[in-house]
Amino acid sequence: MNFDWSLYLRLARELGGRADDASKRTAISRAYYYAFHVANDHLKAHRVLLNPTKGAHERVWDIFIKSSRRECIKIGTDGYRLKAARREADYTADRNPSDRLVQRSIQEAENIVRDVPLYLPESFVEPPVAMRCKLLSGLKKLLDC
Repeated sequence: MNFDWSLYLRLARELGGRADDASKRTAISRAYYYAFHVANDHLKAHRVLLNPTKGAHERVWDIFIKSSRRECIKIGTDGYRLKAARREADYTADRNPSDRLVQRSIQEAENIVRDVPLYLPESFVEPPVAMRCKLLSGLKKLLDC
């Protein structure tokens, strides 16, 4: 059984309503991971080819940013902004997250998850098997000459 990533969003909302910094930091982190995992799973389900030379998080957000679709670019930009908020929440001890940042992070994660299924970066989708076979056959003929 697959994990339900929306449970991270539920936890983010719960923790985001608390006053202590640890809860706020964790809320930002869970909101980010909710968005990241849903986007990553969606790309995998649609066999979108990801750059193997980059880290997992960069692979996901880059595939959206490099799309020609404005909506995809926004998803990637929002993903990177949310990732930066998560990194700050996880690693920067001298700045406490504001309630506004927590709520913005949760909202941004919700927006990403809402938009990801609507705006798949189509130019990066793996070609169907028949098309790959045709391409490979043509390439083989060229190489055999």
